[in-house]
Amino acid sequence: RLALSDGFLAAAIAGVMLSARVLIDDPRRFGPWFGLVAAAALAIVSKVSALLFLPAVPMAAIMPAKGRRAFLVASALALATALACSSPMLWFFAANSGEIVAQHLADPNLPGAALWATLRDIAGWLHSYFGIPTLAAAAASLAWLRDGRALWLGVSFALPLALFALLSEPWSARYILPALPPLLILISGGIETACARMNSGRASLAALALAFAISLQGLVFGVQLVKDPSTAPFPTDDRRQLVSGWPAGYGVREAALRLERESDAGPTIVFVDTGGTRTLSTSLAVLLARHPRLTLVEGDFATSATRRAIAEEAGKRAVFAILGPRTPGLDFRSLIEGVPVERIEVYERPGGEWAATLFRVGVASPR
Repeated sequence: RLALSDGFLAAAIAGVMLSARVLIDDPRRFGPWFGLVAAAALAIVSKVSALLFLPAVPMAAIMPAKGRRAFLVASALALATALACSSPMLWFFAANSGEIVAQHLADPNLPGAALWATLRDIAGWLHSYFGIPTLAAAAASLAWLRDGRALWLGVSFALPLALFALLSEPWSARYILPALPPLLILISGGIETACARMNSGRASLAALALAFAISLQGLVFGVQLVKDPSTAPFPTDDRRQLVSGWPAGYGVREAALRLERESDAGPTIVFVDTGGTRTLSTSLAVLLARHPRLTLVEGDFATSATRRAIAEEAGKRAVFAILGPRTPGLDFRSLIEGVPVERIEVYERPGGEWAATLFRVGVASPR
């Protein structure tokens, strides 16, 4: 689930901030201006939630600079150009965002309980992923540096969190990943300033020691992920998504191994339901994409077109169908007409939240 576009968005936002930092020194330079356009456009194309991070650009004017007005004009023109370049993505998002809006945008008519719930989620993300030592180091760096650059970095980190809390209902922690670059740069500046008065040898050792101490919680978290992910201190919702609940894909690898064995009899077609979670379709595509005898066909089993395609193919040879969790549930066997349907395996997570079911449709091929 983490192999998504958030990493690209974080890299693009880092490029946005670097370009803005260089542009404010000389707003007439074309190179940084073009870099800002490209980075902002790439950020929006990576993920439309980039719009919540782009206010960091005009806020760069709080840094000491002679040409603030010229910078604001240049940055506004750059952002407008980036929006124009990414307009196809924005149009596509607007045309297909009904489910996203329903799931994630906060309802202004709801009481403040939703806001507090989101703030609690964000607090859990910060505690688990950023860590108390990291946040304390950022606050100390802000107090130590006390200049416009530090303030810009601090606001660039905090403002997206505030916008998420005000405008959205609970999202996943990965959505705030682009807030990490300004936080790390702020901490780096604090470490460099704190060690600057020492001689070069001692300063390097002190900087390494501080960086290690600040990173220790994250290093321990990483070791837990490698050794046994279930022991890592995930926030509540991420534990459900990544370890204990159905989004974690319990049984997907086992289903892939079963399908590989079934394909020993010859070329095999597997229909994968996309009407519920896409965990099955995306994971099986990764695990089985290079298998020479397996062909994956995605479709919503609730639609007549997909069921008709399954029945037509099953009239020629045995095929397989795999159904993941759906709300409401789907009685697949009763919906396929004219061919036998056999449920051959159920992959159920202890507790019953996840239940992926593998069916054989049609007459089994002779071995």
